[in-house]
Amino acid sequence: MTEKSRKRNSNVKLEQRNPPVSKKTKDSQNGASLLGCLNSEQIQERISLIDQGFYLKCPPDFLSFYEFCKTLSNDAPLDALSEIGFRLVGPFEILHYGSKDQVKKGQWSNHYRFYHDPPEFVTVVVCSNDQSHIGYFRDSYESTPFVAKSTATISGVIEYCGQNLFAFLRTVLDRKTSCHTSHLLESFDEFVSAKNILIDDSSSFIKHRKKHQVCATTNSIGLMIDVSEGDIGYRPISVSYYFLRD
Repeated sequence: MTEKSRKRNSNVKLEQRNPPVSKKTKDSQNGASLLGCLNSEQIQERISLIDQGFYLKCPPDFLSFYEFCKTLSNDAPLDALSEIGFRLVGPFEILHYGSKDQVKKGQWSNHYRFYHDPPEFVTVVVCSNDQSHIGYFRDSYESTPFVAKSTATISGVIEYCGQNLFAFLRTVLDRKTSCHTSHLLESFDEFVSAKNILIDDSSSFIKHRKKHQVCATTNSIGLMIDVSEGDIGYRPISVSYYFLRD
């Protein structure tokens, strides 16, 4: 008798463990390594860890968003947005805790990657309210990432959320109305004004992307791939052709 095929669960993560962090930091009473306590060399070291481990060139809003969360909760910035069901994960955990071990290229690329997530998507925020997660989407290692949303219960559809994390959060706060979110929105407006952060969540970017994309994808976000002569799309990959052939 032929064995019945198993249906894959769209809610299952490929990797559930968090990236390894410094034991010294874990054992500290407040469990936090605050950005304000780090010098520029230490910050760049952690950015380099993220670059190596996640294949992610951190955009300018990455550090600013972490700094904003620190203004909300100095001791626990990763949980600063828990009132609206958000938690900072993945690259933010490395920025927050650091790592005592040497990092291999791409060793964290599967952390917080959900069932339908393509390699181009790196999760940075998980949302407990609707089983969705927010991340940076980049067509290649060198390209500038934008912010997108993926929901485990929707078959692989990726939704554009803005050019940076602040644009995404502003959209969320505008949709919520409560005493907690009004206080959060006030803090948000003060921070982006003081830092002169541009918030652009208009649809013009994604319209331009779809118009100039090289190929359409089932997740609806498409791919902008460098094209060689003869209109053949090509992106360098991180493994050898020999490895793929096997």
